[in-house]
Amino acid sequence: MKIAVIGTSEFALNCAQILIDNGCIVSALVSLPKSSLPNNSVNIKEFSLLNNIPYFETSDINLNESISYLEGLKVDFILSTWPHIILKCVIDIPKYGVIGTHPTPLPRNRGRHPLHWMIALGISNSTMSFFKMEETIDSGNILIQEPFVVGDNINSSNNNMIEAAKNGLINLIMVLKENPSYSGTKQEINVGNIWRKRDIYDITIDPRMGSSVIIRIVNSFCHPYPLARLYFDKNSYLNIVSVCVINPEDRDENWEDYEHGYILRATKDNIYMRVDNSVVSMIIDSSNVDIECLVRKKIHPPAYYSELTV
Repeated sequence: MKIAVIGTSEFALNCAQILIDNGCIVSALVSLPKSSLPNNSVNIKEFSLLNNIPYFETSDINLNESISYLEGLKVDFILSTWPHIILKCVIDIPKYGVIGTHPTPLPRNRGRHPLHWMIALGISNSTMSFFKMEETIDSGNILIQEPFVVGDNINSSNNNMIEAAKNGLINLIMVLKENPSYSGTKQEINVGNIWRKRDIYDITIDPRMGSSVIIRIVNSFCHPYPLARLYFDKNSYLNIVSVCVINPEDRDENWEDYEHGYILRATKDNIYMRVDNSVVSMIIDSSNVDIECLVRKKIHPPAYYSELTV
């Protein structure tokens, strides 16, 4: 089988390696230019050079230039981990279609930023789905699914997803070698939900939140992502590296009397803040902020620092 792999992440490279190891021809690797790469991207070009695979870079997979390149490959399949929408003009190129990937039990939890949402929402188990791509979001017949445990943070979740994808892809290759026209199982689209794109508000901490919610939000956007935020002034915020709950015996005396967002203590890269149900310790990326000046400062809810007026 001749397969082109399109994507920007470690997940894409792992899929390419599995294809190679199982006797498939990887006809090309396609990625985005450096200026357009997502936070979790890796060097796709370097992998292609090491493995003597043609490499193509495009700012938009749906451009005429991209379409012409993919058509010239004459592939049986395109395997997609692409981070943007793919139009029908690309989906129709391979002989047997585009294989989409999504780390949820489709048709549940279709849409954007699935790993981030699962961590933030406290979902502990998921499924890596390979499906025959159609124009509508994460639709198309399910080809194969492999369960995995959602990790505590975005990095462990990504690793668990990749391991599930490896197992699922090996099994899928066996199926497609026997029958490349395999159509899979139709999704029940009407029973699923679609997650929206996350934005800055989804990774902004409100001190009125409970500690478990704060921890999940921070863990869903830790390195290599730009980190969750805690605003303490208009256009001024702390980047939160990690969060943990302070043991009851280590909390300040009468901590319950302080309002949500009160900074009880601070060190060079750490603050202790009263939240809804506890006191949390936050490790801060302190490169641009004098954290110790925040001691006994009262952090307001995010809306206080916005353009909202009453």
